Amino acid sequence: MKGISQLKARLEIEQQFAARLVNERELAKVFKALCDLGCEPAELQRLIVRLSSLPREKAKRRFAVKDRRRLEALARKLEQVAEELEPFYNLFFFQTWLVPEAERPHKGRSPIPIQPQLRQMAQQLRESAKKVKQLYGSGKDKTGLPDVNPAFLSGWRNFLLGDTHAAYEYIPFVVEYVQKKTGAPQIPELTTLIGAAIGDRDFNVEQLKMICYRRKRTTGKK
Repeated sequence: MKGISQLKARLEIEQQFAARLVNERELAKVFKALCDLGCEPAELQRLIVRLSSLPREKAKRRFAVKDRRRLEALARKLEQVAEELEPFYNLFFFQTWLVPEAERPHKGRSPIPIQPQLRQMAQQLRESAKKVKQLYGSGKDKTGLPDVNPAFLSGWRNFLLGDTHAAYEYIPFVVEYVQKKTGAPQIPELTTLIGAAIGDRDFNVEQLKMICYRRKRTTGKK
């Protein structure tokens, strides 16, 4: 129930900040200016509002990179076991004392499917590792869930997996969206909105530029 309470608290924070975007003159003015330049009001609001509920410090992931690598290693081990059982193929046909008598196959029928099951389990582990990598590897949701309330999906995803982004990690995605829609990052306007969203009155243009610079260095974007 703790996770549900945290989700509700975050949604309340986002609702409160969404109201501020409308009711506070300076925020409303800057928001409207960005929309006039080409941003879609609903999408810009969703991105900015989400910032208001994200933690300032990166939360601990429930699945770290080392856990994903362990899954991949276990998958390889299962496949290796399946290969090593190949010489014992006849054992699974005739000398099936490894399983209860009622479950033993008759002579001439299919053997106990140990090897196919091992390979299937290996594939399932590999798919699980792949999904974990996808979910943590981007600021965008890749859950394949239906198109419903984005705030709810975002919150539920973080409740299941742990927060994958702190506020400062999410900021570059907001800047990228604004640049794509308006043709420029609109740093002064975004500094105002982002500073208000994360509750940092001292947040300034130079900080925002540095966050974007570090993002470009990390991703290799020009």
